[in-house]
Amino acid sequence: MGQDVAISAFEVSGPIIPLIMPLMSAEGKFEPWGNLSRERQRGQLERPDSVGERIAAPEEVLASFMGGNERVDVSAKNPSFDAAPAIRSSIEKMKRLETAAWDKERWGSITPDVAQKIQRIIVFAAPGSYVRESKDDRYKKYEWSRGMDRARSDRAARFGIFLAGKRTGQDFSVADSYELLDANNASDGLSARREEAKRAVLDSGIRFTYLGTAEEVSATEMALKHSQAFIPEESVEFISDGIINTLTQASAMKDYFEKANLKEGDSIVFVAHGPQLVRMEGMLKKSGGIPPGVTVWFEPLPTPDREYSLMDSRGDAYYRGVGDSEGELKYGILGENRNS
Repeated sequence: MGQDVAISAFEVSGPIIPLIMPLMSAEGKFEPWGNLSRERQRGQLERPDSVGERIAAPEEVLASFMGGNERVDVSAKNPSFDAAPAIRSSIEKMKRLETAAWDKERWGSITPDVAQKIQRIIVFAAPGSYVRESKDDRYKKYEWSRGMDRARSDRAARFGIFLAGKRTGQDFSVADSYELLDANNASDGLSARREEAKRAVLDSGIRFTYLGTAEEVSATEMALKHSQAFIPEESVEFISDGIINTLTQASAMKDYFEKANLKEGDSIVFVAHGPQLVRMEGMLKKSGGIPPGVTVWFEPLPTPDREYSLMDSRGDAYYRGVGDSEGELKYGILGENRNS
């Protein structure tokens, strides 16, 4: 999510399965919304031949930026701004996050001590909603954007379950997957342990924070109320007031953290697709909302399409150019340096 969103009425034709799950028919048979399939999820499920394949080249992004409306707006506000260094930097960060997203060994190196320090898992809403593949926004026309919000929420839920296991002395390594959560999916080892996982999350005290529009929040709230949810309803907080895009999500963090009672030595984790993590970095830095002494981790999902990386690199340059984003936020990627 990174743009103004036209909110439409929330519609759903059947009961919702969990945070972290799709819809079911009246007969109780599993039915993902629309025609969501493994092909639609290719950015999450099928590793490309080259990890950087879906990351645009800096020259490609710069050419697109210079030929677009962003350059005109930036030039009017900041004539001396040079987009090239910002674009090169964003692309390098995206490559790093993409490499981490496909590293299946990372979670295994997270220690109970590190897991114990993580107090919040934060999710910025993405294109679509938990129960709709797309909504009336500028991403609707992009096939690769369909279902991104659901994919992101499910990955955050899996990550929380994994951490809860580390904190409570249980092994939930089966949670490490980009598959959508589904209590009826017998091939997913986590499904058979749904109640066990839900209890571990509650006992661990780990909390989730989801920021989105009223429509996006409503969809996820309804999912959490379903009897087959993987995540306890009381473990999730929502922020929707004033949220319309990534900038407002990042800005909302300042007020939120002032009330979150985080202390020095605590950690927070932002879960999002790599390109948006890069774009939100400077916005978070600009907002000044990260409490002193709190460690920030980025947990990336794979980039679903090369065009997405181009759009968010260009967007990062734009927001830096107009002054809504600045500087470098100090963050880490869990498990990235396990061999160093």
